[in-house]
Amino acid sequence: MRAVRLALVLLAAAMAAPLRAQWSPERPDGRAPSGVNADHTLPAGLWVFTYDYRTSSFGGTRDGTDNVSESEVLQTYSVAPTRMRAQTHLFGLERELFDDWTFRAELPYELRSMDNRAAGNEQFEYRSEGFGDARLWMLPVIARGQHSIVHLNAGVSLPTGEIDENGTSAGGVMERLPFAMQLGSGTVDLLPGITWQMQSEMWSFGAQGLATLRLDENNNDYTLGNRYEATGWGAYRFASSTSASLRLDLQYWGDVSGVDPMMRPNVEPTADPDAQGGTRCDLYFGLNWLGIGDFLSGQRIGAEVGVPVYQDLNGPQLQFDWTVLLSVELRFGGPPSSSTPTVM
Repeated sequence: MRAVRLALVLLAAAMAAPLRAQWSPERPDGRAPSGVNADHTLPAGLWVFTYDYRTSSFGGTRDGTDNVSESEVLQTYSVAPTRMRAQTHLFGLERELFDDWTFRAELPYELRSMDNRAAGNEQFEYRSEGFGDARLWMLPVIARGQHSIVHLNAGVSLPTGEIDENGTSAGGVMERLPFAMQLGSGTVDLLPGITWQMQSEMWSFGAQGLATLRLDENNNDYTLGNRYEATGWGAYRFASSTSASLRLDLQYWGDVSGVDPMMRPNVEPTADPDAQGGTRCDLYFGLNWLGIGDFLSGQRIGAEVGVPVYQDLNGPQLQFDWTVLLSVELRFGGPPSSSTPTVM
């Protein structure tokens, strides 16, 4: 919890900084840290291609806020997960459609692996790979000030990710992979939210709230739990091209309703619909770099490293260990900067 207190102190310092600069997207901190999605809008005529890479590790089992051993899990289930690795390659394309309305389309490519141990100490691995659920966003600006900007996040997730992934379990049996190894939700999901950012001469800070609301049951007779996320950050611009950030991220996600009849919820907790929800708070450290000069002007690179500071899981579940994010933004067409904002 000391890390959380430090983050709150630094965010408070950013908020107390004097507001002497106009809001400008043409600063390294004119974008949120790498892990914040759909965080910005665009000036007229600009096209932006984005690429985001995330790798995450999960290891050790938790039930509530307590660690539990594999042996304890195997007292209730026949299979215990031991470690999971997840990678996402996220490709995005953005364009301002008309004044203060930005459109964003994105498609993830997922790679996941999970190590398991069965009763009798047999070890085996699950793997899945493929495109996930596509997302479409409209990002309308609802308030623009001399030092700040606010936009809505109006998104929809389309069920383009596979929910019929199969793999080999203990004893070489082919079976339906558990929830965490499926590549999509199988449902159309709404993605409402709001994003707020403000700048001072050297500091910037912001906050975003997003929800994922499942609209229906998928073809495999289950619905993933709704997800709610709130994140806040502060960034310091220590050079004309570089800023450093500190971010807190709080997530809550619900259990699964229903179950795929091809899964085995009594055999492995990763297929148990009542062992999927939880609450987590993560701390992220990040860097943003903005290209300057004729050739690199406006191009961006960002990176973040995140670790958990609190986890309460409807377990037994694998707990989150760490994540690393890298983002690249390439722009073409349009003016180099947006128009001068009015005072809020």
